[in-house]
Amino acid sequence: MNTNQKRYGRFIFFALALGFVSAPEAHSASPTIDTFNVQSYIRLTSGSATSATSANFVFGVFKGTTCIWAKRYSSVSINAGVINQNLSGAGSNISSISNGSATAGECVADFTSVTLNSTLLMTGVAGALNLRVYSETSLDGFQPIWDVPFSAVPSAMVADQANNATNATSAADLVSGMKVTASAGTSSMGKFPILDSSGKLDNTFINQTGLTVANTQVSGLGTAALANTGTSSGNVPVLNVSGLLTASVMPTYTANRVMATDGSGVMSGSITTTTTSAGAGDVGKIALLNSSGKIDNTAIDSTALTPNPANLSSTVAVNKGGTGQATLTANNLLVGNGTSAVAFLAPTNGNIVAGSGGAWVSSTADSAGIVDQSSAQTIGGNKTFIGNTTMDGTMTFGTGGASFSKILNCSIASTLQVSGTAKTGTCTGATTGSVAMCSPTVAPATAWIVAASRISAANTVYVMPYRAGGGATWTTAYNCVVFVP
Repeated sequence: MNTNQKRYGRFIFFALALGFVSAPEAHSASPTIDTFNVQSYIRLTSGSATSATSANFVFGVFKGTTCIWAKRYSSVSINAGVINQNLSGAGSNISSISNGSATAGECVADFTSVTLNSTLLMTGVAGALNLRVYSETSLDGFQPIWDVPFSAVPSAMVADQANNATNATSAADLVSGMKVTASAGTSSMGKFPILDSSGKLDNTFINQTGLTVANTQVSGLGTAALANTGTSSGNVPVLNVSGLLTASVMPTYTANRVMATDGSGVMSGSITTTTTSAGAGDVGKIALLNSSGKIDNTAIDSTALTPNPANLSSTVAVNKGGTGQATLTANNLLVGNGTSAVAFLAPTNGNIVAGSGGAWVSSTADSAGIVDQSSAQTIGGNKTFIGNTTMDGTMTFGTGGASFSKILNCSIASTLQVSGTAKTGTCTGATTGSVAMCSPTVAPATAWIVAASRISAANTVYVMPYRAGGGATWTTAYNCVVFVP
């Protein structure tokens, strides 16, 4: 053990060097070092021991300038200035040190997963081992900090590790007492390699630089790995500085021909290419792109194409089945124009389409009796109306003649006719002054006449049958036409 004397203000410290304490083990021939024992004597500069009987301390283990383990111990006993404290196990979570003289951030970390043992002291950064004691309790008005260096611990530590290696009988024993690894890396320096689960060393342990292995000793390389490079039969050709095969190992190709295989990957011949246009003599050839980067249309069977109208870029000409127009004007009539684009005939209010002897034109209705919808018309010449004809408005017969607004069909029921006795029937819409013409439905006997037919009152038609000499009777109905002014 070493002793160390230091002065800090009002204190003089006599510190015993650290030493490992062996924990008893029933089944091990060698001890496992897992505990430090710290002894320090705290004396005032006046020569008397500190009056404190207990205090809180943080003990930090340094390797060089790096704090590798720290633990807080509370109420450490101080007997006549002497502290005697064992340090072991996992460290503490040191979020801060309650000592105004402590260097900021020093030993401030979470050490709860770090265990104090010989393995910890032998790994990581290199440097001398040292213990720093921080008082978190005021001792006679001061909070001292002091260091305790040691030299005996590394020797004991190495001896402990060597003893474990000497008594190791398995990889597990080595793992518990030695620095071992199953694969190598930049942090594996000084470690012992161990076999992997296949009973072999991992290939990361082998420095393959400059290692020469006969190809006959390596399996799975394939036949190419056993062949030499060169241009002779059985050789593997090598690319030149341009990354190409030399001309001497390449077959001779005929210009404008494409190599072909026999279906199994073996080159069996070549196919001639065409020029940019195709003809009947180019059967079996391969078409080349023209200067526009497209296949010339002479090499395309247009009869087998199904073009998409959406892909057309211009109007379709009339001789190709189109109209030659980009748009068709709404409500216009289309007029043929030979091979040129179709023409349009625009509508004009009240006009009709008429032939001009050479083309269809839009013109006004002529006076020969062609009637439009919007204007009054004069119908001349003889006209024949076939089928039902509806007339809305007033009809005038001749210049200055009678005018009628409508013509009604009425009837009088069949009754016994007595000469000189009037017969009437209903004729809805007839007005006084209307002209009625009635005709019997049964031909009368000789000497019977319809002496009069008229509208005797509104909606009533009137007839007067008459027979010269009177006497005889006659039964008939009447159909009447009434012209309403």
